[in-house]
Amino acid sequence: MNKWNRLREAGRRELAALHEAFRAPSQAQEKLLFDILARQAGSRIGTAHEFGAIETVDAFRCNVPIRDYEAYRPFIQRVIEAEPAVLTTDEPVCFEQTGGSGGGRKLIPCTNAGLDAFRRAILAWIADLLDRDPAIAEGHAYFAISPATRSPRRAEGRLPVGLQSDAVYFGEELSGDVAALMTGATSLSGIIDFGEWQTATLAWLAATSDLTLISIWSPTFLSTLFDALERDPEPVLRALRDGGHGLPAMPDRAAILAASLASGRVDTEHLWPRLRLISAWADAGSARFAADLHRRFAHAAFQPKGLLATEGVFTLPLHEAEFPLPALTSTFLEFMDEDGALHLVDALEGGAGYQIVATTPGGLYRYRIGDRVCCEGHFEAGGSPVPMLTFAGRVTGTCDLVGEKLEEGFVAQCLAECHAHFAALVPSATPDPHYVLLTDAGNAGELAQAADRALMRNPGYEDARRIAQLGPVRAVRLDRPVEIYHEWRMARGDRLGDVKMPVMFNDIGEIHEIWPQSRHRQVT
Repeated sequence: MNKWNRLREAGRRELAALHEAFRAPSQAQEKLLFDILARQAGSRIGTAHEFGAIETVDAFRCNVPIRDYEAYRPFIQRVIEAEPAVLTTDEPVCFEQTGGSGGGRKLIPCTNAGLDAFRRAILAWIADLLDRDPAIAEGHAYFAISPATRSPRRAEGRLPVGLQSDAVYFGEELSGDVAALMTGATSLSGIIDFGEWQTATLAWLAATSDLTLISIWSPTFLSTLFDALERDPEPVLRALRDGGHGLPAMPDRAAILAASLASGRVDTEHLWPRLRLISAWADAGSARFAADLHRRFAHAAFQPKGLLATEGVFTLPLHEAEFPLPALTSTFLEFMDEDGALHLVDALEGGAGYQIVATTPGGLYRYRIGDRVCCEGHFEAGGSPVPMLTFAGRVTGTCDLVGEKLEEGFVAQCLAECHAHFAALVPSATPDPHYVLLTDAGNAGELAQAADRALMRNPGYEDARRIAQLGPVRAVRLDRPVEIYHEWRMARGDRLGDVKMPVMFNDIGEIHEIWPQSRHRQVT
């Protein structure tokens, strides 16, 4: 397909630039940093921190403080109010909305320079995929359309919130080609009602006999679609038989879908025999959902995504490396170790964990994004070791009732051992301090006991349990927890494809808000 070829050629240029950066990581990162500073020296923040006079990385660190989102919020509010050149000399083209696992919503300005940084990484990734498996280019792809089901709105009546389509991330010249390769791109993007979007998306997917690639963010995004299809396939079958949602009548595909559902579970190989690869998050709290998705699509390869956020691209997977590699041509990266010391990309130690501090072409400088990564060793690229990085959880992901300090990564590992489709932990102070296991499993009580035993590997938790500071884990069984959580997040205006299922919540009151039945479902 010519459109795939154009995408491949554009991507190969970016992939070559990335490989060149791997050969001299520190020099590539310095060049990117000074390009960003030179371009944004005339902005208000650039003037305040004397970007134009900065000549070394050390000077950059001295001039520019590390900030989190709350410290950036006043600057972003000025951008929303149309004050020019606050964070960048580039005018924003829109705002994107992001948020934590259940936390407050944040608006991030999107500029053309910021979108170009995404494009460099995404095109390099696509080129790597196509070089490894050319058969991907023999069919259509499904990319999660981030703004799906979100009502159009503007930040204080000015710029839109949300990009029209994921195709925009590929750049203006290629966006038309990408949209043509994306199944249902035009027909699905304008749907606001969740039920209608769900039926339409499933119908378009089922209609695409030559589907070769699925790229989503959270694995639960796809799992909840299939749960709905298996629970009630008739609306999708009817859309295929009679036509609808932009599709012509396709009785043959309806018959194939019906046959693939004969066992009660979607036979994905029967429905999409040409599917080559699924790309989704697979680290930290997404691990068990990724494993479930991989089982559903056992005939296709599964590739864990790198670390991408609304704010920027930080790592990306390439087939030659076992784990994702830093996006050296997209984001200037600093890494804060557990003692608070900062390191550049060429000074990371295998097995160590780090917080990411990012400087982006989109106008965030030394931004603490709140994500932790683990260095899984090094990839040798032309003689220069490049750190391989996996997402290890949020920095703020800690529960602490009586001093036990349970971290998100550890909890994710413990809950994965319970082998439940859905499991999350929440602290409760009444009637006595203890943790509650939320799950949809029928053997919830047994899983609570298993989780309690696994958590004992934390010395603080073991001590607290031993002296009865903490009671044993108690279980609450929920119906359709993932789907209900998605609906709750979307009602708050969050991006559908960007929702991660937490492994920990910190507020039992929020649990009762999301799942009201949780008040009455405790399993003894």
